[in-house]
Amino acid sequence: MRHPSDSPRDEPGGRSPSWMPTAATPFGTVRSRGVGLPRGEVRAEPGPLPSGARRVRVVGEDAEVDVVHGTFDGSVPEGYPPLIAAWGVVWTVRAHRNLPAFGVGVGVDRVPSRCEAAPDEGQDLCAVSMDDGMTELTIGGEDDDALWRRAYSGDLFPRRWAREAPVPELGCEDPRLPSSRVLEGARGVRWRLPGLDAGEECVVHAAVAWSTLDPERPSTWFAVDVGTRWLLDELVSPRRDAPGSRR
Repeated sequence: MRHPSDSPRDEPGGRSPSWMPTAATPFGTVRSRGVGLPRGEVRAEPGPLPSGARRVRVVGEDAEVDVVHGTFDGSVPEGYPPLIAAWGVVWTVRAHRNLPAFGVGVGVDRVPSRCEAAPDEGQDLCAVSMDDGMTELTIGGEDDDALWRRAYSGDLFPRRWAREAPVPELGCEDPRLPSSRVLEGARGVRWRLPGLDAGEECVVHAAVAWSTLDPERPSTWFAVDVGTRWLLDELVSPRRDAPGSRR
């Protein structure tokens, strides 16, 4: 695990806006969280999107925050346990004025005492998994390397971020770059985003999945290993008979 613990100032906890979405899971409520997000008028869509997902917009003088959340069709390798459910959230922040750094995250308030939880990172995924011996749940999203590549290519991130810090340093959180971190107690994951200049936007996501536990075949890890563009498309487009490209 790249970052073994969080300092209190990094915790996306009680300061999170009340409009941030949540999902009910076998291990309690998974909450999406935000620290330092711009404030503004909250405008919730009156009904679901064609996919069944929900959208909330926060429109302010400094920025607009667009949050789409809902269930999605996660896929797992053949022979692995089928998913019970998968849920995702995508944040889009569009700056009208220069913005300081901010953070978003997803996690449970605390891991239930009956569960074991641990970081479950690798292959571009920053994730945690927890289980109670019968059910497994994974929370995850892109890790530092995947985030940097998106900034380098200008894929839903400002290219400026990669130009200002062209070589990420292993194990070091550079404030000029987007970064990921496992929350203390492996109860979730958070992402820190550098500030935005006026006119810039960034998009980041998190995914959650749970299934029957099979220690040798972790369905949930594969289910949350999705790209930001793929998940956003799944959440805003009408449902299809089969999931699309994962990345």
